[in-house]
Amino acid sequence: MLLEHIEKPTKWLLADLPPLRRWSSASGKIVLVGDAAHAMLPFLAQGAAQAIESSAVLAICLARVSIAEAIPEAISAYEAIRKPRVKRISFASRENGNVWHLEERPEQDARDAALKMGSIFVRGRFKEKGPRSEDEQEIQMELATGKFQARVFGFDAISDANDKLEQMGVPSINRP
Repeated sequence: MLLEHIEKPTKWLLADLPPLRRWSSASGKIVLVGDAAHAMLPFLAQGAAQAIESSAVLAICLARVSIAEAIPEAISAYEAIRKPRVKRISFASRENGNVWHLEERPEQDARDAALKMGSIFVRGRFKEKGPRSEDEQEIQMELATGKFQARVFGFDAISDANDKLEQMGVPSINRP
């Protein structure tokens, strides 16, 4: 068997960091995207997808700029549009990691039974780490029903950005 040939197993370290307060420099000359702005654990396979979405949204925000003085406003809009979505996906990824890396056998059995029934949600699977926010509780329930996956994989970042920019009152610029 393959496992018999492993002399000493190792575990790959995954670091989870708190969100950055800002994704840009105060001058607005440096803007972070992807893992530099919003690194996330790999348990939802969304790191690269979120980098692409963020890049597209930043491009849309900057495309609406007609003068250099408006660049900081465009960058602020990029952060305002992207941060809520990235926060939700990062939390969901962390939750998935908790599900896939359960240490105690009864919890693993409950997870496996839930998976067989078509759900990844296992009630009471976590030792409480403090109260969950309403948003976090909603994400957990959406993960359980598949709604979250539909929102992640069916999301149109470009339409969302254009809608939110219109709501913010940022005009679209028609370029030749």
